[in-house]
Amino acid sequence: MRKLAALLCLCMLFSGSALGEGHVTLEPLLGGEIVRVYESRTLDFSVERFSHDGARCYMTRIWMQDEAGQIQKGMSRWGKQLQYPGDMAKRLKPLPMVAINGSGFISPVYPDIPENYPGKNRDYFYTSWGSLVVTGGEVLRNLEGVPFYGVTLEEDGLHMYAGADNEEVLTKNPIHTWSFYDGCVLVEGDTSPVDETWKFAQERNLRTILGKTEDGNVFILTVTEKTNKGLSLIACADFLLEQVRPLWAFNLDGGPSSTLLIRPEPGKVMKTVSGNGVRTMDILGFCEGEEE
Repeated sequence: MRKLAALLCLCMLFSGSALGEGHVTLEPLLGGEIVRVYESRTLDFSVERFSHDGARCYMTRIWMQDEAGQIQKGMSRWGKQLQYPGDMAKRLKPLPMVAINGSGFISPVYPDIPENYPGKNRDYFYTSWGSLVVTGGEVLRNLEGVPFYGVTLEEDGLHMYAGADNEEVLTKNPIHTWSFYDGCVLVEGDTSPVDETWKFAQERNLRTILGKTEDGNVFILTVTEKTNKGLSLIACADFLLEQVRPLWAFNLDGGPSSTLLIRPEPGKVMKTVSGNGVRTMDILGFCEGEEE
């Protein structure tokens, strides 16, 4: 009886109360161990912890019944102040089961804007990167003639853009956008466009990388510290091409902003897997959907 009780406790810890159809793998594919599994009728995800080149990493694989309805954007007050990812996640309805940090941001601490952005640095303080910024279908920024590099949530799910004209993106009626440096497109098709001479791409750091695989699922690569301070963008791109082979992958804000939050079960408090130690501009939240 004691063994049976222990087994039941493990099942409750690592999976949701309503099992789905197994849309994400429950087996470690990267030589690590599965540390979290959740399955329901509208949302499945698994988290694999593994090591790569001296860094502790987490690969989160997510299946959603309806991406457009189950991915949310939490946001700090535009132009006013930054907030902790965990605090932004608490305001999302429904509450997310997984949350990560999103766009890079511009502030007095990180004041530099791209040369092709009009105006002065201070004009952009406490706002996110991106020539196009959309939240809840509302356009907060649209810099004419400045190409868009980033991720959008559209009616049919997540998409990545690598230098698209803003008007082209707007024809898709994006619900939300997330963005960072132009060079943060890590994988597009079966190649990586990362500029290996770019100093930012060469430096080891903590990372949050968002992408999609051929099965249509979303993945999140979270790179933390172990014996080395994270991984370079070049190393991340090489790893993804060799081990994951995604359709696309985009590097979101990293360093101390990199955050991965997981809710063990609906109604439970979110647990910090990594990060959540500094204020950021916005987040992505992945939540349960409405059952058909």
